[in-house]
Amino acid sequence: MAMFDRERTAGHAIAAPHLSHAREWELYTQLVLRVFRAARQHSEAPRILDLGAGGGSATIPFLDLGARVTAVDISESQLEPLRGRCGRFGSRLEVRQVEVTEILD
Repeated sequence: MAMFDRERTAGHAIAAPHLSHAREWELYTQLVLRVFRAARQHSEAPRILDLGAGGGSATIPFLDLGARVTAVDISESQLEPLRGRCGRFGSRLEVRQVEVTEILD
C-alpha cells in the first residue's frame, strides 16, 4: 500500500504516455471504442472491469459510451479523483479499493 500513497502516485498522469501524448491518446480512444462496440453486440450496457483504475483514464471513456464499470485500485489516493469526476454516472459505476487478487478470486 505504501507504494501507492498520494506522493508516489501524484506524477502518474504526467508520466503516462496515453495521457500526455496526443497520438497515443487518439490510439487509446480508438481502442476503447472498438472494444465497446464489440461488447455492445452482446449487451446493451456492457460491463467493464477496470483493474488499476487510478484516476479513471479508462473508466470514464467507457462510462461516457454507456457501459457499466467496476473500477478497482489499491490506492485510495488514486480513486479519490475518480469518485469526484464520476458522480454523474450514478449506479453505472462501482468503485472498489482492494487488491486485484481479491477481485479475481
